[in-house]
Amino acid sequence: MRKDHKGRKTMKKVRDALARTDAAVEVDLVFECPVPWEEMRPLEACGQAVRHCERCDCRVYDLADTPKAAVVSLVRSSGGDLCGQVQRRTDGRVVFGECTADLNVQVMRGRLVVR
Repeated sequence: MRKDHKGRKTMKKVRDALARTDAAVEVDLVFECPVPWEEMRPLEACGQAVRHCERCDCRVYDLADTPKAAVVSLVRSSGGDLCGQVQRRTDGRVVFGECTADLNVQVMRGRLVVR
């Protein structure tokens, strides 16, 4: 019986690990930034893709056309503290890259988290 218990424990670990893959996670916008992208100062070393928000004193990344896996990786590598410009559907779900082609989406800025 002990071996069976270990086997179930191992399978649970595998299922949990699979659930944490980039395909299974969601990226949510937890704070909407009222500062327009055009009013943020571009950071010279980063080009137009990263700007500085004077209101929050932080970097804001343009992730609107970035694939989901890259966004998840960037948010995770920042320790979960990242502001970005993304596209969001009318139902509130953040969408990425090729998923936005035929959708009614709105470009939003704010604090991003991975769940």
